[in-house]
Amino acid sequence: MRFGGSDDPFDGDDMSDREQYFHADDDARVLAALKAHGVDLSRPRDITFFCFAPSRLVAVAIAQVLAENAYATQVLEDEEEAPSSPHRLSVAATIMMAPTLEGVKDRSEEICMLIERFGVGCDGWETAVERVMH
Repeated sequence: MRFGGSDDPFDGDDMSDREQYFHADDDARVLAALKAHGVDLSRPRDITFFCFAPSRLVAVAIAQVLAENAYATQVLEDEEEAPSSPHRLSVAATIMMAPTLEGVKDRSEEICMLIERFGVGCDGWETAVERVMH
């Protein structure tokens, strides 16, 4: 999600709102931006959480653990990253849920707990934003 210009939820001169927004918790900022784009935060939707993996073996193991806990998983490889980059391999774990602050934080903590044995954690999340045609 990008801010500034016509997509900026704080187009205007009130810098106190902008400062509060950008100093708030990251998850809360994303949720506020989703709401500003018309997303109904009470309605369940696919939320995808990401974590980096140091090797394909670890990525597959993480995907298996998360799949056993109701997540749809996919091992991703970013071929633009160097083979030795810690950001080359990641696991995407998707679950249907309402995007609430408590829910996102709880799921992030759950994922971190499930994969801590691999020495990695949850690196963030995303959800699709559908454009509403008028």
